Amino acid sequence: MVVDRRGFKTPSTPSVDVKANSDQVRNFDLEDRPPAKEARFWGGLNTHAMDEFNQLLAVDRNEPIEWGFSAGAEVSVAATNVRFAGALHLPIGIEYLAASSTTTHSSAAGSATVIWDLPVVGLFVAPTLSVGSAERFYIHPAVGYYFLGLFQEAGLSVTDRSGRLAAKDAAPGVFAAIGLNQRMGDRAGLFVESGYRYLKFTSVELTPRGDFPPVLGGTLAAPLDYSGFVFRLGFSLRLSGDK
Repeated sequence: MVVDRRGFKTPSTPSVDVKANSDQVRNFDLEDRPPAKEARFWGGLNTHAMDEFNQLLAVDRNEPIEWGFSAGAEVSVAATNVRFAGALHLPIGIEYLAASSTTTHSSAAGSATVIWDLPVVGLFVAPTLSVGSAERFYIHPAVGYYFLGLFQEAGLSVTDRSGRLAAKDAAPGVFAAIGLNQRMGDRAGLFVESGYRYLKFTSVELTPRGDFPPVLGGTLAAPLDYSGFVFRLGFSLRLSGDK
């Protein structure tokens, strides 16, 4: 005989003697067990609200920044059961956001292609509340701090110049999503989630590199608004705890 309930430790298997025409009553005390800590990895797409910035790129041939790629990872540093709800995880993580555009400027003297490459790296904490004992549905808010041009230089490059206009800034960001988990055996799972992020860089400092004249330095005239809807697909690995 096995006594088992999700969220509780399973006691050792008791020995029961079955006798004809008799009733037996056995009581068991189950000890709480926190849910499994997890590592999660994902990739996804983000829409960007860069209307003001895109207006600066409105020229003959333009691919404005309207969406970008994202990837990230997070690890639970704590997990606990929540009575009448499900489980609460407290993960910390890192996220990479990419946004770029290609603009062609034409004139009587010729044309030049301008490329904005604006990668962002963020660190965040994201308390996650799952619903139900199976932890299939969850709410995933997050708050973090994001850096433009931290590990990978961001900025502007032009095809007819050897230089570059480097961009740097930092800003807080918030995120909220709902998601769906699907377990794949005892240790792995797949998930999909959708939500909205607010992230806006308003004081982007520009520094000339190489062939760019110093007059181009300063502060960007329009904000870089990474706010928008987020769509993620990823997988999770259970690190410890209840299977």
